[in-house]
Amino acid sequence: MNVSDKTLIIICLIFAFLIAISGGASRTILLSGYLDLEEQDISEKLELVESNFQSEVSRISSLNHDWASWDKTFEFMENGNPTYINSYLTDEIFSEAGINLVLYVNNSGEIIYEKVIDPETGEILQIPSELQRVTHENGSLLARHPGDQKSGLIRTENGPLIISSRPILTSMDSGPVGGTIIMGRYVTESLLNEIAGIQGVKITIEDVEILGPEPASYFEGLPFRNPDTEIDGQHIEVIDEKWIAGYIRLNDLEEEPGIFIKIKLRTATLP
Repeated sequence: MNVSDKTLIIICLIFAFLIAISGGASRTILLSGYLDLEEQDISEKLELVESNFQSEVSRISSLNHDWASWDKTFEFMENGNPTYINSYLTDEIFSEAGINLVLYVNNSGEIIYEKVIDPETGEILQIPSELQRVTHENGSLLARHPGDQKSGLIRTENGPLIISSRPILTSMDSGPVGGTIIMGRYVTESLLNEIAGIQGVKITIEDVEILGPEPASYFEGLPFRNPDTEIDGQHIEVIDEKWIAGYIRLNDLEEEPGIFIKIKLRTATLP
């Protein structure tokens, strides 16, 4: 082999090496670009889940207003007429209205009527102890004035619950306040997937207790692509080239962590 042949071989090897490096760099850049798009996509999906969840909270509150500001409800609190219960508080009406819980509470904090239904089995449940506390002990959900109302999320022994409390008034929204209706719907994974309406995406609820007293420290332990970045309360975890996950934490009525929602997506296949 003469010198020119050796030189040609060396040149070819150098070119092959440079092409390999260039190809690897191009794939890295391409992968980074794909991941940026995937992060944007999952961020938008998390925003959609949160927006639709808040819409469900508003729906429950509006539904509660329809029941609470009603002459028939006002009269029921005065006379306890069983016809009202048999006509308007049946299991079928609960199902059609998309609610699992209703409490009628007088101005002394005494529960006049109660009904709690398991969202999965349809069985009757006991009132969660957490609701006993906010009605009997501190009365924080009781409406004392015509304008009093609260809605949001609370954690209970039966699971997270969308809750609404409204003053019982006449159909003209006038007082005096005849008591409080507390209405709720349990937050299940099936509910989240239903209200999100995102095809091909699995939404799960993680136990909020795993966050511990310092929620930020939990996310720092996850293998995020950029663990120092938080987008509007969202956390994006790039698991590998095939999977990406998004997390969002929704607070309860007391601005404490209420539920911890996770979305997991399969990333687009690289060419």
